[in-house]
Amino acid sequence: MSSPSPTSKSPCWKSAPPRPAEITFRLAGPAGEKNALFAWDSGYGLPSHGVRPELTVEMGPVTTPPDAAQFVKQVVPAQMIAGQPYDVVITLKNSGSNTWKLGGAFNYALYAVSDQVPPDNKTWGNAKAVLPKEVASGETATVAFEVKAPTAPGNYDFQWQMFHNNVGWFGDMTPKMAVRVIAPPPKGSEAAGTPTPVYTLLDGQFPTPQPTHTPTPPRPLSPACWPARFSSCRTGPRWPTTRHSSR
Repeated sequence: MSSPSPTSKSPCWKSAPPRPAEITFRLAGPAGEKNALFAWDSGYGLPSHGVRPELTVEMGPVTTPPDAAQFVKQVVPAQMIAGQPYDVVITLKNSGSNTWKLGGAFNYALYAVSDQVPPDNKTWGNAKAVLPKEVASGETATVAFEVKAPTAPGNYDFQWQMFHNNVGWFGDMTPKMAVRVIAPPPKGSEAAGTPTPVYTLLDGQFPTPQPTHTPTPPRPLSPACWPARFSSCRTGPRWPTTRHSSR
């Protein structure tokens, strides 16, 4: 049995109430055109499906925003011991037209977004990371800095973003991570020397803990490898024997 057409008088078409639909899609403007006519309809081409709207779109060159940043990579410990310092690395690309300056009233720096509720609460010891150098448009900056784990155990959000002083926040935020903070192990325990797993995040990837290395203890020597002076552990007679013949 064939399905009814849009012009059919089948009850299934009459009983369905009209529903609004929102469709999102991306278009590429025609090259070399100053203005372009844009029109769209439902595809049936029938007057009963509503008015076909028309829109004139003004074409222009693509402009680069003055302040923009693209996330590239970050290396952050997945677990920290309360109150201890740790090294982290965040890499960003300057995708805007401005150069990221280091000094002056309108300098640029990397700030902890997670330290802004409440503002400047210094969850990670210092809410600001200084850029290693001025970063021109199109260049990449690798910011290596030290954070201090919170003193209370728990899970804490770790997320950073670029800030233009006296202008505002801009660019990609680093992927939000929930870093586990644990209590310090007892002194002298083996846990004190356990390596901390590290998250290495790339653009568009999810956090993946890196494997940790566990050293293999040395194997004890077998009796065959003992020094010769331990003669009691060797096989055979301890002293040479001499045969005497009787007459």
